[in-house]
Amino acid sequence: MTFPALALRSAIVADAAAIADVFARCLPDAWTEGMIRDSLLHGCRGLLAESAGGRLEGVVLIQPVPPEAEILQVAVPPDLRRRGLGRRLVRGALSLAASGGAESVFLEVRPTNASALALYLAEGFAQVGRRRAYYRNGEDALLLRRSVRYALPGPAPVR
Repeated sequence: MTFPALALRSAIVADAAAIADVFARCLPDAWTEGMIRDSLLHGCRGLLAESAGGRLEGVVLIQPVPPEAEILQVAVPPDLRRRGLGRRLVRGALSLAASGGAESVFLEVRPTNASALALYLAEGFAQVGRRRAYYRNGEDALLLRRSVRYALPGPAPVR
């Protein structure tokens, strides 16, 4: 199965409910609509992947704090995974961070989330730390970092 044409666009505060819906379908500790709205109001940036019909298919949220940025959340619903959309969102976030003056991008990932960890490592992130008992269930988080001072690859094709 392939994706219909998808477009990336910037998130706005009015997207908070739709983003929360995607998060609820994707993430074990999903952010609420209020948390998303507050984040967008206070400097968080987001990229949304939308189908031609306007359906939200994926989200990445990033907090720029130059010379660094942090990828806060990447969410692609389970039925749409393993087709390049997560990679496209991560690359979009890296470009967004670099254009905003970031030199490094950080993120946390569960060590048990093998597919996300593999994606991040393939995109040039490296483990720089570990946050003990970071998640609500007591699971650690791996702290990853990637430099964005150099040319970034273009967006990954969505298949």
